[in-house]
Amino acid sequence: GICGSDLHIFRGEHPTAKFPLVAGHEFVGKLVKVHGESCGLKIGDMVVAQEAISCGRCQACVSGHENVCRNLRIIGVHQDGGFAEYVKVPARKTYRIAPGTDPRIAALTEPLAVAVHDVRTGGLEVGDRALIFGGGPIGTLIAMICRLSGAGKILITEINPVRRKILEEMGFLTASPEDPSFEETVKEAGGADGFDVCFETVGKDSTMACAMENVKNAGVIVLVAMNSHKNNLDLGRVFAKEIGIKGVRLHTQKHFAKAVEIINSHVLDG
Repeated sequence: GICGSDLHIFRGEHPTAKFPLVAGHEFVGKLVKVHGESCGLKIGDMVVAQEAISCGRCQACVSGHENVCRNLRIIGVHQDGGFAEYVKVPARKTYRIAPGTDPRIAALTEPLAVAVHDVRTGGLEVGDRALIFGGGPIGTLIAMICRLSGAGKILITEINPVRRKILEEMGFLTASPEDPSFEETVKEAGGADGFDVCFETVGKDSTMACAMENVKNAGVIVLVAMNSHKNNLDLGRVFAKEIGIKGVRLHTQKHFAKAVEIINSHVLDG
């Protein structure tokens, strides 16, 4: 898979990735050699690997938040990654993919883990209403995990008509910010109280403002987009509605393992 961050690395725009470097952190491959503990894996297995290498000793790691490890290193960002014939990964970060799984689906394990982490961090519960800003790959995967988690209503805002068509064919409700009835559509989908959880995957002031307007009182906004600028937040609205704003980065190994389970179950295939 090719992540947006891979493009930033290629262009020399990434803040910490430095050449020479083999990029790539969304990958699947065949296990050809094991050094030391195999963790139950066998030569020839189709495998994926979590790209986040944590120290296991800092406060973040010992409290279960190894995705924000103080000494975090990322395969394909800080050490050579998957855009190569061979890549070396830690056995403890490596998982078997079920035989017969389409490698193109298995390569989505890492971004799927991002979606699992984002939805779990947002605290989405069965029957909740979810508003997702952006129908790109991550927004779509978040929508799929929301649906799998039992969300009662899911609305995806997306300006690109091609993406909206694909999302609608997948059974999702969409709305275009350019549509004159956009605000009405969002309000109707949110119901009288608003959305329980909003996922902001775009990174614009306008989408953040829309999220704060339409999230319910004491609801949660999950900041998924990688922002390079400072947002102008209406802190008065955050206070008045007691909005919970949660940032998310990568995913924990627990959520990566859950993504592997989902891939191997084929519940999202098709």
